[in-house]
Amino acid sequence: MEELTSKCTFLFFDIMAILMKPIPVLVITDSLKLGGTESVAVNIANDLSEDPRFEAFLVCSRAEGELLDRIKPGVVYFNLQKKRQLDLKAIWRLHRFIKKHRIEIVHAHSTSMYFPVLIKLFHHYKLVWHDHFGLVLPPSGKRFY
Repeated sequence: MEELTSKCTFLFFDIMAILMKPIPVLVITDSLKLGGTESVAVNIANDLSEDPRFEAFLVCSRAEGELLDRIKPGVVYFNLQKKRQLDLKAIWRLHRFIKKHRIEIVHAHSTSMYFPVLIKLFHHYKLVWHDHFGLVLPPSGKRFY
C-alpha cells in the first residue's frame, strides 16, 4: 500500500509540474569573477534551470569574469553594466528586465541587494537576501539592536 501511495504522490507532482507555469527566479550578484559569493550565485541559477518548476535568470551588476563560462544554457543571463554606486541607467535596465520577464522571486547576493530593494517599490516580488559576510559589528563591538 505504501508503494502505491508513493507512486501516486510522484505522479501527482509530475502532472502538476506539467500544468503549472514555471516560477521566474532572478539571481543577482555583483560580478562573475572567481569568488565564493559569485560561485554560489552561478550554482543556484544553474540548479534552478534544471528544475522544471523554475525559470532561471542570472544578472551581474558589474564585471563579468571567469564564471561566465560556467553558466548553463538554460539560464537567461544579463549584465547591468553598472558604472557607479548609484547608476540610474542600471537601475532602469534592471527594472525593465524584471518587468519583461515577470520575475516573482529575486535572490540577491551581498551588496547587490540595493537595486532590487529600490525596484521593489514598483514591482511585486519576493526578495531574498543572501548575506555572505555575516554579522558586522561597529568598532565599539556593540549591536544597534
